[in-house]
Amino acid sequence: MFVDDSLQKEKKMASMGVAAMDSCGHLLRVVGIPIEFIRKSIIAEALAIREALENTKENGWSKVQILSDAIVVVDMV
Repeated sequence: MFVDDSLQKEKKMASMGVAAMDSCGHLLRVVGIPIEFIRKSIIAEALAIREALENTKENGWSKVQILSDAIVVVDMV
């Protein structure tokens, strides 16, 4: 699963995206969610990873790989 965020500090908003693909590269699911009152990208990225993990559980997937460009958040998980 690929996760990423986009932060707009002046609007106090962020968006997060999650894309799930199978082992052959076929797109299984895409989620994009706006988030209000977020001022730090690290928080938005953590929320995107949480969303990815929740989608994993909802779909009954037992083997997943979370891909993120926020190494600080990945290391915390």
